Amino acid sequence: VSLILRAGLTGKLDENQCPEWYNDDHSRPEGVYQNIICTEEYCALAFSVAAMIGVIKIFACVFRLSFLVSFLGHPVISGFSTGSAIIIGCSQLKYFLGYALPSTDHVHELLHGLIKDIHNIKPAPLLLGCTWLAYLMVTKRLARKDRRFKMLGPLGPLLGCIAGTLLVWGFPALREKYHVRHVGDVPGGIFPVSAGNITFTLEQFDKIKVTAVSAALIGYMESIAIAKNLAGQHSYSIDAGQELLALGISNVIGAMFSCYPVTGSFSRSAVANTTGAQTQLAGVVTAVGMLVVLLCLTPMFYYLPMFALAAIVLNSVMQLVAYDVAIELWKVKKWDFVLWVVSFLGTLFVGPLEGIALSVLMSICLIIHESVRPHITVLWRLPGTNIYRSIDQEKHGQFVEGVLIVRVGASLYFANAQYVKEALLKFIEDLAQVQDHTEYLVLEMASVVSIDSTAAHVIRDVIEELRRRGIVTTFAMVNRRAMDTLKRASVVLCAGEGWFFPSVDEAVRSCLSHRYMRESKSGDVEEGGEAREAEENFLLINQDPEVGVSNDLHHTYTTVMVRVPSAVAGIVHLISSIFVGKGYRIVNAQVENIQHTYHLVNQERKLADKDIEPLREQLEKKLLEIYQKPGRDANGRRTERVRTGNLAEVLARSRAGSTASALSFADTSPTMAATLSGRGGGEGGAGVDVDEEAEIERQRHGLIEALRAERVKVEEGEMAKKQVEELEARLAAL
Repeated sequence: VSLILRAGLTGKLDENQCPEWYNDDHSRPEGVYQNIICTEEYCALAFSVAAMIGVIKIFACVFRLSFLVSFLGHPVISGFSTGSAIIIGCSQLKYFLGYALPSTDHVHELLHGLIKDIHNIKPAPLLLGCTWLAYLMVTKRLARKDRRFKMLGPLGPLLGCIAGTLLVWGFPALREKYHVRHVGDVPGGIFPVSAGNITFTLEQFDKIKVTAVSAALIGYMESIAIAKNLAGQHSYSIDAGQELLALGISNVIGAMFSCYPVTGSFSRSAVANTTGAQTQLAGVVTAVGMLVVLLCLTPMFYYLPMFALAAIVLNSVMQLVAYDVAIELWKVKKWDFVLWVVSFLGTLFVGPLEGIALSVLMSICLIIHESVRPHITVLWRLPGTNIYRSIDQEKHGQFVEGVLIVRVGASLYFANAQYVKEALLKFIEDLAQVQDHTEYLVLEMASVVSIDSTAAHVIRDVIEELRRRGIVTTFAMVNRRAMDTLKRASVVLCAGEGWFFPSVDEAVRSCLSHRYMRESKSGDVEEGGEAREAEENFLLINQDPEVGVSNDLHHTYTTVMVRVPSAVAGIVHLISSIFVGKGYRIVNAQVENIQHTYHLVNQERKLADKDIEPLREQLEKKLLEIYQKPGRDANGRRTERVRTGNLAEVLARSRAGSTASALSFADTSPTMAATLSGRGGGEGGAGVDVDEEAEIERQRHGLIEALRAERVKVEEGEMAKKQVEELEARLAAL
């Protein structure tokens, strides 16, 4: 904040306020600024800035504007802090080197002045300054590593100042002969009232408005950052509005009593935390101590050496040079790294205010760019599941024939609505190269929090445009807020209320059911098919067995999803034996009727990407040996063709080479026991009718086939005879 104030007020005093500055007789020394020549006028301007900062923060608290500080992101603040630390550190080098440096906020000017007059360097202050700096660094490190020296951290600077004062006082030659500068006279007494010096004329406001706003934002960011850090350490919460109010009142009252603009301090907060401060009473004690010093102890600071103060400043700002943050940002996100660099270099070479303004402008541009080009992605289905994921996220998936599923990843408003429309039409054109014709568009809108009138109008245009192309537009996962807007804009009426669904899976199923009924009415399906059957006995998306393998659904395991047309005894053992044969360990399994889910690891890790596709292909091949596609009998009823006669042989072949102890799943629980539609006839398996009234008969046939499979295992020594006896008892009970 002090750096922003100095940069913002430099040259702000006009000719009436500081006539000495504008003299043309060249009597003004080079490198001396208005705060030195016209101290009282400059201080009055600083008090006005402090008062304005307080008013801004109180105003922000009342109207809950603390969110505005979000535009100063972590990369911007970190880059600014690093640049400011380097400028402050360079400005203190004059007390080490023994000669004056330009009073500027541009690091290149400081370095130029340092190099130009390097021949004027004084050995004594350089040696003493480096010694004091090394002492402070050692005490800080020692306090961190050894708890016995914990108090050396906060007391190190105080002890250094005392030692330096005694040294300069005891050896007059240091200050008289060896150019060691010291503080000199410090005005004592109570702080003067300055309320009369605060002015808010239009001209004054124009001078300080940018400085006040910048200092208010940066000061609040610093305060809230250290407050959140300490709150996290001690498990308590903070109120951002209360922080704003406290800082605002402090600045307004302080400005009336000759105070500089104030904010939360990283260093002093850290010292208070280290020494065990728990409440605001610590601040009261500090204030009383400062008052005692001002009233009684200012003469003790006369011989305080400037190299000791400079060493304290340098030691403090070193920790603000956050080069490690830049490295981390480069790894995490390149654009955040760019913001850090812009803020850092802008602060160093252009100026603190300009550097912040430039980086904030870039941040806003990035936000606008991302909002006007929201992430739009095509979804496909994980085989064997009702889960739909992005094609960019999931490598193995299946498109639903005739259905395009698109996820819109941001709220829709006037700036991005047209882009979304163009992207949707482009997706449809691209998909036409993969499949014959797109009949349905499903818009997944879970991430769309709000929609404005322009976006609603564009959505209606999309619906009508696609309708002319013979494509039905459906919506999934629309939240209440967006739905209300769509209703008021007549979008729901345009699309049809029946085309809004709570999930993508329901939307896709409704699209396929609608297509089936439409084809039924047009005579494109087998004679005897009815719309009622499509609703009551909905066709699976794919009647073949489906297998999906994903490394993205679980953070630790590879997930294998299997869906079969009907439950068949021994399927679990068939699938498990394939896993075991490849050396994979089954961590968890869940089987519910026709839906199977397995979690696998290979040597306690997820499967490698190169192993996923071979595993999926092998599972599909084995399952296709069991199942055939469904057909219809002469009466138009569905039939399921299952190669039950070959199941035991397929199971036995799949287990060849694997040991029985490795199989840990028995297909005998109610959810895992398979029920067949009927007994297969012959090698190929004859078709049998599905009859809901023959439930007991189906269970009997299912148990017979399960018993046959278990007997095969018993012969191979893979299962105790107890399982066979249990199955025989259940069969007898029927």
